[in-house]
Amino acid sequence: MSREPDGFFKLYFADGGGADVYSGDDDDVVQHIGFNRPGGDMFFDALYRLAEVTKSVVFWPSKPPAVAVTDETTLAHLPDGFSGDGIGPAWVVHSGRELRDYIFRKRERRQP
Repeated sequence: MSREPDGFFKLYFADGGGADVYSGDDDDVVQHIGFNRPGGDMFFDALYRLAEVTKSVVFWPSKPPAVAVTDETTLAHLPDGFSGDGIGPAWVVHSGRELRDYIFRKRERRQP
């Protein structure tokens, strides 16, 4: 891992996967973190474990935008708009593989 002063760093895993990581939080409490170009089984396993331990929401701007959680109880804590128009219903995943498969699922094409 190499960290830059602006909250950007590259994350590498032994299986060749990893991601560019963005976090604007410099204090002890991280409120948000973003990943760009994620890949590798180890990355998605780690992302799943992070979301599971912190009861976090995994959100990505696909078409339509999508949301995943690791526990059904987290669904009750989602703010308005995370299940409304334009954002698909939150999906409960049980592993890094399920999370990866949901993120990269084939999207149905909408008619214009």
